Amino acid sequence: SSGEARARCEDGLRLACEAPLLIAARGREDERGRTIPECVFNGRIERPCVASRPLDEAALETLRYGPLPAALRPAICAAWDFSKAMHEALKTLGDANAWALSLAMMAAALLVSLLCFNLLNATLILAAILSYTLLYTLFLKRTSPFGTVLGGLPGALPVLVGYTAVGPEIRFDGIVVFVFMMLWQPPHFWVLAQKYRNDYERAGVQVLPVAFGTKYTNMLILIYSLSLIPLTFVLWLIGTNTVYFAAFAAAAGAYFNYLVIRSVREGGGYGKAFSASIVYMLLIMVGIVVDILVKSLSPVERVIGPTL
Repeated sequence: SSGEARARCEDGLRLACEAPLLIAARGREDERGRTIPECVFNGRIERPCVASRPLDEAALETLRYGPLPAALRPAICAAWDFSKAMHEALKTLGDANAWALSLAMMAAALLVSLLCFNLLNATLILAAILSYTLLYTLFLKRTSPFGTVLGGLPGALPVLVGYTAVGPEIRFDGIVVFVFMMLWQPPHFWVLAQKYRNDYERAGVQVLPVAFGTKYTNMLILIYSLSLIPLTFVLWLIGTNTVYFAAFAAAAGAYFNYLVIRSVREGGGYGKAFSASIVYMLLIMVGIVVDILVKSLSPVERVIGPTL
């Protein structure tokens, strides 16, 4: 059912939030002496607001109803149904009331962060809001084919938001996961832009393949994608995760990059690479969570604590 599909999608988003939180909570104990944090962050699916000129709905029709992997179809349909319902609700609400409601929700989120967490956490939430609404949606998305690079900032900042919910500090391991998300997002989008290059061109959206061509885009996809594997090893080298996570991350990264390299060589199969990028990111987050949970149960970890 659509409800079950939406729940599965939200579970995946929640994992991305739990991973940095667990990293930040390594070695900490609550009032009962427990070292495993029992915190859950609720995911939210948000429909991006449209900039000054709306996209050509007909030109991007393929993005909604084109062929999708069977496993992703229920989740995509559920998310699309949700976005349509939100669109109708916003039309009923009106522009002025929508602005007021949005500002009220932002203010409430910042207030809760200040009261329940800390100033650094609230600052990062504000940075995520402003970087998405102003920097990316109203500026970068329409003016630069490289907007996806800096546009990854609001997508990666929630990592640090979850991290600082534990305490008002950001250690090196939190920065590593933040950088991972920053480097993951450009190839994740660019392979999709390659697949639907003609649709974006007809819609007048200057994504990288439209502005600089397929070969240049493929080169950047490879550079960014290949850089993710050694980055995941850093979590093992600094002691945040174990060698078992490193092996798991290497296998997941190797398969993801295999699909990316194959799509680049063949000039097709970008849809599979796009789907694989989502699965790869979720596997890395799951690996971080599970590895830290298992490691925290180890008698050695309880005695010596984390290395960083």
